Amino acid sequence: MKYICIFVLVFSFVMLGWYLKDHAVIEPTIGGDRDEQGCLIAAGYIFTEKVGACLRQFEMTPDIEEAARLAVLAVGRSYALTVVSFNAYEEPGAYDIMFERGEERTPNTVHIRGGVVVPEEVIEKEDSIRVSAPRPGAAVASPVVVSGMARGTWFFEATFPIIIVDWDGRIIGEGYVSATDDWMTEEFVPFTGEVSFDLPIGTPYKRGAIIFKKDNPSDLPEYDDALEIPLVFE
Repeated sequence: MKYICIFVLVFSFVMLGWYLKDHAVIEPTIGGDRDEQGCLIAAGYIFTEKVGACLRQFEMTPDIEEAARLAVLAVGRSYALTVVSFNAYEEPGAYDIMFERGEERTPNTVHIRGGVVVPEEVIEKEDSIRVSAPRPGAAVASPVVVSGMARGTWFFEATFPIIIVDWDGRIIGEGYVSATDDWMTEEFVPFTGEVSFDLPIGTPYKRGAIIFKKDNPSDLPEYDDALEIPLVFE
């Protein structure tokens, strides 16, 4: 009798397990349904041809939508490319556009300053130096007029050096910027400058960079710093 009871009890548990398995309630994945463009329609995303990505239209203003369009041009259209969030700054034309790409939802961020897509390296230096001109990727002719602001610690005797390099990293121009306000501070100080360059005849690629170098009279490597901005030569 004892063994019959144990058998009945085990059999009851097995039958209960099968029943629960067959009648389990499967919770739907929030936002799991995608349309033909890969947009998560249940999460409120729709594809916008003007931008070229999935987004929540109700979150957009015309300025942010334009920034998103520029960001899509930088990363390229793809399936399920989605604008998931953004940062808008007080500076006109300054945004961070955060994407997810594909069903894997791979993250990517595009930075826009002054209405232009800028490299991550420029963003990383924003707390030390901010260049107004030239903008990344600008087409320039000699001489190049520069302006912006940098912490007073970038200057020595109110100046710091700038150089222009070609596509191969060879120096083709050198100059200095000058502070236009008191530089004996750790706060941001506006600067202006000009640098001429001579692009060798027969150069295969008309691209290069301008490099803003922190002045370091000590020559100690731990005090070195620089910001490189890509350029196109006219």
